[in-house]
Amino acid sequence: MRPPSRPALRPALRPALPRRQRAPVARWLTSLTVTGAVAAIVLLIAWPESPLHRATGRRQQLPVGYDLLMSRLDLRHRTVLADERSRQAEQWLDVVDTLQAPLLWVLARPYHERFGDAAELAAALGIADAADPLRLALDSSEPRALAPALRALDRLHPLDDAQIYDLVPRAATDQELAIALLECVASRPSPTPELLKAAVGLLQHKAEAVRDKALALLPQELPAQVTAQLLALIDDPVAGPCAIRLLQRVPPSAESVQAMIDRLAVADADQQTAVLASIDRYAQTEPVRKLLWDLAAGDGPTPLRAAALYGLERVRDPQPLPGGAERWPPLLRYHAARLRIVTGNLDGIETLIDLIGATGDGEPPTDEERRAIAGARLALSRLARRAPHADVQEFRDWFATLTAVPDVELQPPQAMR
Repeated sequence: MRPPSRPALRPALRPALPRRQRAPVARWLTSLTVTGAVAAIVLLIAWPESPLHRATGRRQQLPVGYDLLMSRLDLRHRTVLADERSRQAEQWLDVVDTLQAPLLWVLARPYHERFGDAAELAAALGIADAADPLRLALDSSEPRALAPALRALDRLHPLDDAQIYDLVPRAATDQELAIALLECVASRPSPTPELLKAAVGLLQHKAEAVRDKALALLPQELPAQVTAQLLALIDDPVAGPCAIRLLQRVPPSAESVQAMIDRLAVADADQQTAVLASIDRYAQTEPVRKLLWDLAAGDGPTPLRAAALYGLERVRDPQPLPGGAERWPPLLRYHAARLRIVTGNLDGIETLIDLIGATGDGEPPTDEERRAIAGARLALSRLARRAPHADVQEFRDWFATLTAVPDVELQPPQAMR
């Protein structure tokens, strides 16, 4: 027989509250929930600085003239041409008293969706009272307001060098602010060297648009004080190409020429080649031309020596070729021939004809040899007005008739374009 089963144990139940006691508690909880929700909605709508208003840029009570301002901002946004915008601002001076209050109201809220348009209009209308809210916006943490605040404030009350310089660290990570800062520098008739150094520092900005803007806006004539800074940036993988191009804008002086020579002396071959492509103004000076000849006649890489010869070609240096030049590699003889041609020497043309007539030793030509032969044929074609693929003897017959180098401008060699 099986033992008798025991009844299952049940957990002890709490005594249920009587219905009369449960109802008031439920009603109280429901009332509390509803009251909290209503309070949150009222706060969201009524509090002027609530997230809702920060997102929409609106407050419960808008200033008088706000709708007029919005319509004018829309109209100005559709006006593209600078002359039309200038005439537009002149016409609106009649209603500037009506527009000022809503403009200042918007400018006091950097998060407003129309802050940028309002800042531009305030500057165009010359509203001096806008300077204070614009300064506050420039110090705010609202990234969208920084660039328009800087542009507008600089138009109303031009910032001094120290104020602009203080913005450089923030501009280093803000593309729009960096471009606005460069525009401020470019608006100065004579920017100080310190201000230009701050602008040159933005060549290291990761945004290509900022670097392109720097090249476009920086003065075509840069002071010698930025030479050391530009030379130091040559190694920078981001700023290097722009720095090399800007070096051409620094007028040669005893100080800058020496700095250039010292920097090239410690640069690697690739850097030297890149710099030589942009220093025509410096190659006009005797010390730099001597450096170019030393590089051309040295034992460095062929591209570097070719770049040095092309630099001498661009300044038409009349110095004779060094001894042993006839034994140079074909690419260097091609560049040496170009140099002789632009300085009026017929032996340069003869060298080109010899290059295309060389039969070699049976080995297939190297890339450099092919480039030299192709360049020689293109140069002869331009000088002789013959087809580039003309027979060598045809070029020899033409050369025999010459008494002087034809007055023809050579095209830049393909590798240097």
